[in-house]
Amino acid sequence: MPLNETVWEHGKCAYKLLQVIAACRPVVGSAVEANCSVIRDGINGFLVDRPNRWIEALTRLIDDAHLRVRMGFEAFRTITDEYAIERVLPQLASILLDAAELRKAS
Repeated sequence: MPLNETVWEHGKCAYKLLQVIAACRPVVGSAVEANCSVIRDGINGFLVDRPNRWIEALTRLIDDAHLRVRMGFEAFRTITDEYAIERVLPQLASILLDAAELRKAS
C-alpha cells in the first residue's frame, strides 16, 4: 500500500491493508500514519520508507514461501486479536452510548 507523505494520506485509514491481511496475506506499505498502526514491520508485513525498500521487501516475499506463510499467519492474527467484532464491539457500543448520553444532555 504505497502512500505519499502528505496531509491527505495522514487522513486515510488502513482499510485496504485490513482486507488483505484478513485474507492471510503479508503486506507491504508505506511507513505513514494508519499503516504504522496495522503493520508490525517484519512480523505481519513490511513498512517501507524509501523506494529501494519496496524492492527489498517485495523480493523477500517473492523469494521466501516460508516467510510469506509465517507473515500471512501473523497478519491474520492481527485481525483476530485487534479488529474482530468481538474485540471492537464493546468499544463501539461504549462510543455510541456516550454519544447518546451527550445528545440527551443537550
